Amino acid sequence: MNDTTTTAGYHVMADTYDLFFTSHREWFQQMRTTMLSDILAAARTVCDVGCGTGHTAITIAKQGPKVFAVDVSSKMCTLARANAQKANVPVSVIQADMRSFQLPEPADIVLAEYDVLNHLDAKSSLATVAESVNRALVEGGYFYFDVNSNKVFQSLWPQVRFTEQDDTVFIPHGGYDAERDKGWFVAEYFIRDGSHWRRVNERFEQVWWTPEEIKTTFEQAGFKMVRVTDANEMKLNGKGVIPTGFIVFYLVQKTGPGVPRPAA
Repeated sequence: MNDTTTTAGYHVMADTYDLFFTSHREWFQQMRTTMLSDILAAARTVCDVGCGTGHTAITIAKQGPKVFAVDVSSKMCTLARANAQKANVPVSVIQADMRSFQLPEPADIVLAEYDVLNHLDAKSSLATVAESVNRALVEGGYFYFDVNSNKVFQSLWPQVRFTEQDDTVFIPHGGYDAERDKGWFVAEYFIRDGSHWRRVNERFEQVWWTPEEIKTTFEQAGFKMVRVTDANEMKLNGKGVIPTGFIVFYLVQKTGPGVPRPAA
């Protein structure tokens, strides 16, 4: 084994996402149902930003609304289209950056699940996303999202785990760069290639915000806070799925166009 490749972005992770990143879907589904059941039931148009392989978008499309799915990764978009076709549900997949995406028509609700916002390049980019979501929503529309806090980087990501599926070994590990105030995550893969194993590393970084920063940013972008729920409040088999303060879910509602930011 002498072939090692290190990349940034979703390449091998896109192909293996539905193998190794599914354990959290059950409680994310429960949280979505708890926080959005009435809103999704009344929605005619829904947008899933950072759709990945399309799981959330397909799940919602099966309930009847028109669904747009947005992702910056061309490979993720290809997989989302294929999965929607396989599920026989109409999902319109759009390759675009969440900071500048545009929809053919306004949505009643936009979702960004599974720490999508944390993948922004800088904390200041949250304001740009908030403005883009505002433009994508109908008046009174909703934005539902979750974010990791730095506790995830400090406590969860340093834990090394080992999983093997379909001739691929996955070893995720990461940590917190205190000097840069960012989390870093390496998805390390060993992939069987005939009689040899090929090693691939994909590296990601995440930013984070305090609850006060999130509240201020969205209020300035023309939203009001509707509900804030800590992931620990979601119970599976009577137990919290994650410690308090690690992942927080937000529901905000569009109230206007927002306050223009001063030119840089």
